[in-house]
Amino acid sequence: MVHPEPIVVDATGDHSTLELAFQWTEGYTEEIRSFVNGVRTDQGGAHVDAVRSALAQAINRYATARGMLDAHLGERITTVDVLEGLTAVVSLRMDDPRFDGQTKKRLQNPEVGQIVQEAVDSEFSRRMEKDEELGRRIVARVLDATRARLAARLAGRTARVQRRDLAIDYTVYQRQFGIRSRNWHDSCAWLTDGDLLARHAALCEVPADARMLDVCCGSGVVGASFKDRVGETVGLDITPEMVALASTRLDRVDQGTVYDLPYPDDSFDLVVTREVLHLLPQPERPVSEIFRVLRPGGQFIVGQIVPYADEDAFWMYRVFKKKQPLLHQMFREQDFRSLLLGAGFQDVRMTEYLLWESIDQWIDTHETTPAHRREIQRLFYEAPREVREVHPFEVLADGSINDQWRWCVYSLRKPR
Repeated sequence: MVHPEPIVVDATGDHSTLELAFQWTEGYTEEIRSFVNGVRTDQGGAHVDAVRSALAQAINRYATARGMLDAHLGERITTVDVLEGLTAVVSLRMDDPRFDGQTKKRLQNPEVGQIVQEAVDSEFSRRMEKDEELGRRIVARVLDATRARLAARLAGRTARVQRRDLAIDYTVYQRQFGIRSRNWHDSCAWLTDGDLLARHAALCEVPADARMLDVCCGSGVVGASFKDRVGETVGLDITPEMVALASTRLDRVDQGTVYDLPYPDDSFDLVVTREVLHLLPQPERPVSEIFRVLRPGGQFIVGQIVPYADEDAFWMYRVFKKKQPLLHQMFREQDFRSLLLGAGFQDVRMTEYLLWESIDQWIDTHETTPAHRREIQRLFYEAPREVREVHPFEVLADGSINDQWRWCVYSLRKPR
């Protein structure tokens, strides 16, 4: 629990009486049970909508007054953020309730909304003002949801060349992927999936003698899938262990960083990469570096896991962030496309590939702590209805999880 005791609101008006108890948990689902005159309103209604709005309004006001929101990132707490992990019981007694149809599952009295909202806002605000620790805990919990949602939408930015210095600790990447290299190909299905690699290679439209660069090449499996289509395969990775692995598959592998590619302008006919840019702060810079080293008319092929819709974007961010602490954003498809086009690329083509992944295998790596593995499993077990409606996954009888990932593989051109 985020706070040990439920918060209780009791309010009495001229023609109504409200009893409300609510508490935030570390879970990810909302559970609100509501009643009117003792009758369960499964679909909520005016009284439940008012509670939700009041909580969001009070938390926003409290956080804003204390400078807890990052204005630069446009942080604003929404009702969706407030509902994550919220458990509540709402009981309203009133004269002349009107319901939606004969089932009495949804309250339709709009005048009740203002009364309930004012009562909840007032009492909840008073409690947070009185108990600063309570307020801090609740805002921190809700902001966790806010920032996860925002991180899933931060990629729609222009990617023209940016030369300002970036404070990036490259040793973190070297350390993590150095350890991962010991069982790299066993850590998930997508790394060596032949059909996925073929989707990348099938987009290749360069001359047979073309020079190709595999950026952040890892073990070199992506670049190797192009070997019969190009004249030379060059790889680049920041991790010495990955350089050694890729050297068995590619013609040449250099150690270096994608933020400052060690090649002259217009050096390659083709650049390829896969599932990398989401791990990088300010991904505009790496994309602009890729643009720089491509020859005019050159081709860029890039694969990326993306959400199915807005509804699962910030949920996926949570899953991937707990698995991979280096994650910086969960690109939506339209944002990833904007990132690439913003660098100056054109002639975009995209193909989709759906791949089932064992989550239990995927999270069985050193960078994912046991606590985070359990959190990831709980994210699937407790996935909200709106996520389940758009994102295919299955929980088997033994509790194991299979998730269907949406891969988008793009082909773009540098203008001549």
